[in-house]
Amino acid sequence: YDFYKSLYTSDNPVDLHKCTTFLNSITLPKLQLADIDFLEDPLTLEKLKIAVKSLQKPKSPGSDGIPPELYLALWDTVGALILDSINYALKHKTFHRDQKTTLITLLLKDGKDPMECSSYRPISLICGDIKLYAKALALRSDKVMDKLIHFDQTGFIRGRLAADNVRRLFHILEMAELFTEDWAVLSLDAENAFDRLEWPYLWAVMKHLGFGPRFLSMIQILYETPLASVITGICQSLPFPLQRGTRQGCPLSPLLFALSLEPLAQAIREHKSIYPIVVHGSKHSISLYADDILLFLSNVKVSISQVLSVFSDFKNLAGYKINWHKSTLLPLN
Repeated sequence: YDFYKSLYTSDNPVDLHKCTTFLNSITLPKLQLADIDFLEDPLTLEKLKIAVKSLQKPKSPGSDGIPPELYLALWDTVGALILDSINYALKHKTFHRDQKTTLITLLLKDGKDPMECSSYRPISLICGDIKLYAKALALRSDKVMDKLIHFDQTGFIRGRLAADNVRRLFHILEMAELFTEDWAVLSLDAENAFDRLEWPYLWAVMKHLGFGPRFLSMIQILYETPLASVITGICQSLPFPLQRGTRQGCPLSPLLFALSLEPLAQAIREHKSIYPIVVHGSKHSISLYADDILLFLSNVKVSISQVLSVFSDFKNLAGYKINWHKSTLLPLN
């Protein structure tokens, strides 16, 4: 209880002025008016039904005990009630306390010590109607993500494959045998990346990318005073407030996390003193799969010092923390 309460408690007040300065210092794409209008269309019964059909099944339910299969089987009876409940929440800018309460179940990571709290991956079991609502927003967001996220990021973006990152890495390793330049690959290990994301930074990024106020509020309602209880065995903890993080288990979380990392990736691409690997005129700076990051560096000593500075500054903005003891530098020559 204490470990996860501390993990989800914000200990880093976000300076919005510094966020704005950072975002204005880099070149990021913006949504077009047609995209904004598409995202802000009102939810309908038809769109909610598409969302419930697309939810992965079978999955463990949240505190309400209702799996998506039941909603689908009884859709003609409950569909309109769910839509009314969502519209009521949007009007009042909050869901009911019970709807906002998440159960956190713990999965032991491979090869980790089961006696250590940090050895477990927290998975959020969300109430069925909230998960359905988040899925509807995720399906909508998915249509515009490739316009906002550089192809360096292959996680969570429709039409992109992790295999693209692997092929790129192998290509660079092969080319390194033909060149004598000072090259290296830096593999970064992020500490509780999804769970440490600061919400004010995320909202600042989405506003900067051009998300409209209505759609932004449709997402923010999911983060309005949420609660969580941790399940260990047959025991369930008292609920505690969540102040940061994107919940692993929420259909919308992967896309929000990808949006939050894009400014960092762009800052590295544009940095004058973080030198990329250049192969036949093509620059290779960074490769991402969700929170897994590879940096392709030349002029390594200079680049590394600047990488440390960039990630230190980014941690203060977004909460994104690198575990340098678990990160690996691979010299290529």
